[in-house]
Amino acid sequence: MVESGLNFTFSEQAIKFDETKFYGMFKSYLPNGKGVDFLSINQDAFIMLEVKNCAGHERENVWRTKTNFKKENGEESFDIEVAKKVSGTLACLSGAGIAYNLGGADELKPYFQELTSKKYEKGKKALQIILFLEGEFGSKTRTKKMIMKRIRDKISEKLKWLNCIVRVVDFNTYTKNGYSVEIEKGN
Repeated sequence: MVESGLNFTFSEQAIKFDETKFYGMFKSYLPNGKGVDFLSINQDAFIMLEVKNCAGHERENVWRTKTNFKKENGEESFDIEVAKKVSGTLACLSGAGIAYNLGGADELKPYFQELTSKKYEKGKKALQIILFLEGEFGSKTRTKKMIMKRIRDKISEKLKWLNCIVRVVDFNTYTKNGYSVEIEKGN
């Protein structure tokens, strides 16, 4: 599955969440509603994956690596945006899970049912929130690794109400646990 010029391959069940019919309906009723790019279920985790491929566009996106930052035009730093997308995704999945006879809900019901299973409350499986952030954002005073850690910490703070593990990764740091990624051919 392709997002932002990157081809993601998941080891088990996965869906491009923000292209589902039910999510489209969700956004039409809630115009500021947001959702992550991918959902995936594997034996160890439920993964919510958001992709930000800023390679070649770092200059215009570097402000987004600040935390708790919002521009006057409403644009937000990565930490705020990802936390809102996770919240919106959960709201949309809840709607799909309890929907009766609404178009597109059936393809999301298995994800809702998985999240509401006892495996998560008993710690047998983990909810992973992953921001895949590609681009050279390091500077003389802060390495990219430091920037990614700060974004991760701020997303974790915003999602403290949710029992989850937050990761901010790129090509050099992701662990291929549940998915792999490569640059889409032709890019």
